[in-house]
Amino acid sequence: MTSYHIQHYVVLRCDCSDKDVVLNRYSFFFVLVTLLFSPLIFANSALTPLEQDDAYVVIPLIIEGHIPESIRLQATTIFGKSYKAKELKVGNNFSIIKLPAGEYQWNRITMYNDRFFDLDDNNFKINVRPGVINYGGHLQAKINFRFSTAQFNYMNRSSVVMDKLKESYPDIYEKYPLVFSGHFPDPFISHYKQLVEDRGSK
Repeated sequence: MTSYHIQHYVVLRCDCSDKDVVLNRYSFFFVLVTLLFSPLIFANSALTPLEQDDAYVVIPLIIEGHIPESIRLQATTIFGKSYKAKELKVGNNFSIIKLPAGEYQWNRITMYNDRFFDLDDNNFKINVRPGVINYGGHLQAKINFRFSTAQFNYMNRSSVVMDKLKESYPDIYEKYPLVFSGHFPDPFISHYKQLVEDRGSK
């Protein structure tokens, strides 16, 4: 199995002036969780069939420490679409959305009162391919409000995603192939599926 683990530390910044400023480490203390999904996201029971140039994208987020208001996945093209994951909880957050094919990047984690972590320089990208289920990696965020810092990891956990899809999205998993769309090619998914098929044929 080919895998990767990318780790970065980021300082908290602010949208409240023309320039980004590093916040005082004791600037705020409490986060309230809200839910406001982008129109691009569909509930499990309402996932619509893919149209031409569309794709499903697995959104696996792991939150530790303080909970952010939203995490944004942004197309790298100028007029590309974006998606914001909201109503996050501590621990594992897992969903599937539908997006146009193209390159996307996790580029911002927004806290409250216009504070945010800028992820543009971290290269947390997903190359979304049409007609399939795309998985680019698990984004893990460890956020420390007290020191206005955070640690981010981007990890390949393909086997976990396959098990979750079979459990929660069986119809989609059977109909559309799952592909790894992260930084490097990963043959694990195809090898695992072949292994399962071989065992089932015996």
